[in-house]
Amino acid sequence: MRNPLNQTSLDTEFKPVCDSVFLVQEDKAEEVKPEITGGKEGKKEIYRAHFPRSGFFRCTETELKFHVRMATTVEYEYSSWESHLPAGIPSGWMESGPVFDIRAEPHAVVAIHLPHFLCLAEGKLSTSEMRVGHVMDGNLLLEKPDAVKPFHAVLRDPSFSPMGVILLSASFPFIPVHSLVLLYRVIRAADITLHLYLIPNNHGLEKVSVALTHSVL
Repeated sequence: MRNPLNQTSLDTEFKPVCDSVFLVQEDKAEEVKPEITGGKEGKKEIYRAHFPRSGFFRCTETELKFHVRMATTVEYEYSSWESHLPAGIPSGWMESGPVFDIRAEPHAVVAIHLPHFLCLAEGKLSTSEMRVGHVMDGNLLLEKPDAVKPFHAVLRDPSFSPMGVILLSASFPFIPVHSLVLLYRVIRAADITLHLYLIPNNHGLEKVSVALTHSVL
C-alpha cells in the first residue's frame, strides 16, 4: 500500500566532498540560483539561470559552472543517454556524470564545467580516457575535455546538444567514484522502516531515485 508523501522523511544535500581529494581546489565561481519550472505530474524540471554580466558562475541546483562573455540567460534540464540514443552509450564506456540538455545564445558561453562523479584523488584513473559525449542527429560524438578538475570536466567554446561526461571504463579494472547515501524513514502505524540507497553522486539520478522512492513507499 502506498503511503502518503507526508509520511516519508527525506534529507539529501548535494555537496561534492572527498576526504582524499586533490589538494588543488577547483576554481571559485559566483553562485547563481536558477529559476525552476516544471517538476510536477511527471514533468521534468527546467532550470533557467540569469547571468547579469560576464564572469564565472555556478548553478546551486545542478553544480553546472558557466564562464560567460556577457550578460545572458541559459536554460538547461537533466536528460539521459537513452532518451537520445536507443541503445544508450556504447559498450565499454561508463556514464560518469549527469546528462544535460542545455540551450544558450550562440557564443555567449566561453566554457562550461560539467560535473562528474569519478574520484581522481589517488591517481587510479587516467583523465586521458575521459570524454564529453554529445548527441547530434542521433549519433554520439566524443570530445576530449580541455581540462579535468576534481569534480568537473571543462569544455571551452562549447556547442550545445545533449551532453555529459563518460569514461572508457574497459581500460580500468577498478573505478573509484564519489557516491551519495540516501536514507528514507517511512513511518507507519505499527513501525518505522528505514530505506538506504547507495548511488553515484549524480544529482540527476538522485532526483529520479527520490521520485521513484516516493512512488513506491
